[in-house]
Amino acid sequence: MKNTFLAYYKRKSMIKTLYINGCSHTAGVELDSWEKGGPSWPKDGTIQDIPQHCYNDSWANTMGRNLNVETIINNSIPGSSNDHILQSTIDFVQRQKNKEELFVLIGWTGSDRLFLESDEPGDNRFLNHYMFIPGLIGAKKSESVTPMKDKHEVMYKELLRTHWGSWTEMQYRTILQHFTLQSFLQKHNIKHLFINMLFDFDMHKINKVPKLNALYNLLDHRNIYKECYFERFKKDPNTVWNPNQHVGQPGQNEFAKEVHNYIKENDLLLR
Repeated sequence: MKNTFLAYYKRKSMIKTLYINGCSHTAGVELDSWEKGGPSWPKDGTIQDIPQHCYNDSWANTMGRNLNVETIINNSIPGSSNDHILQSTIDFVQRQKNKEELFVLIGWTGSDRLFLESDEPGDNRFLNHYMFIPGLIGAKKSESVTPMKDKHEVMYKELLRTHWGSWTEMQYRTILQHFTLQSFLQKHNIKHLFINMLFDFDMHKINKVPKLNALYNLLDHRNIYKECYFERFKKDPNTVWNPNQHVGQPGQNEFAKEVHNYIKENDLLLR
């Protein structure tokens, strides 16, 4: 009976490809598949050089296997920014011929990040991109950390002190990025789910600031997951954390189940 239901559900939904994009929390960094598969590809290569098997243990790929889709493509990048996630997702979707067979899963990161492509030779780049992340300010180089250049750190700290770095503007960019990508996907009738990985919507702020409230109310909230990933695990005393504050394998497996259940309960594959 269960197999009959799954076969019907898959046929009815017509979903054959799951496309995933996000940052390290969606890539599955620090899990076995990443740590054992990662060293084989060059840090100064391109994003496309990351083998797909590196993502196998992530919650996102595990969830995709639970959905029984034929193809899972994960383009999540450690240190990525929402602007990069937005643009690279649009680029991917534009190249697809059978858009009706596609489901897009996005793990939005912090809107205070920048991930900027550069062909400047030398160190401090990851996959030909410079990473500007608050957590890298003052960071020292190690096997798992690529610090910012000194001049970039000075520039980035100053940028964070401007209006751009305020919490209100961060919330505005987050909502705007959701709205832009959701509108694009809806225009192409592409099924999708968005998850805020690091910061949730601040409803206290949104309800007080008209420009936030107006844009937030235009979102289709059925296609936005019910809670923030990082906050969900911070509240859970049983969470196993890896050294660089990424959720360990037990939490990855649990979140895969939770997202899978949310997709089924809300019929997101059938909409």
